Formats: sequence, structure tokens, C-alpha cells
Amino acid sequence: MVEPNRPNFGSMTVNERLITAGIIDQWDDAVRRRDRGRMIELLKQVEVRSPDWTADTMLADPQKYGF
Repeated sequence: MVEPNRPNFGSMTVNERLITAGIIDQWDDAVRRRDRGRMIELLKQVEVRSPDWTADTMLADPQKYGF
């Protein structure tokens, strides 16, 4: 059962999900600090299917993603 006030993240990009959830600033901070654990926590909050892979990809080449 879907929660009434929970957004449907299914068709959103990772950035759209983070913005919609209001945690984009927390994400940016975690990436700048290279805090993999926090990045994964945030990705799980917005229902990213492979949060470990997503965080590792970002950390492997942060400049590619603007960090």
C-alpha cells in the first residue's frame, strides 16, 4: 500500500528524487565529504534500486558529476 503523501519516485532521476524529498543539500554535503555511508542512507530514502553501486559510481569520479 502506498503512503498518501509519499511521492512516486519510480520515473524520477536520482537528482529529481533527492530534490523532491528535500534532501539534495544533505546529499551534496555527503558527496563533498566522500561519506559513502551517508550517501547510501540518503539513496535508500528515495528508493534508489542499487544505492551501493550509485554511491560507488559517484565516488569513483566525482568531477564527472560536478563535485
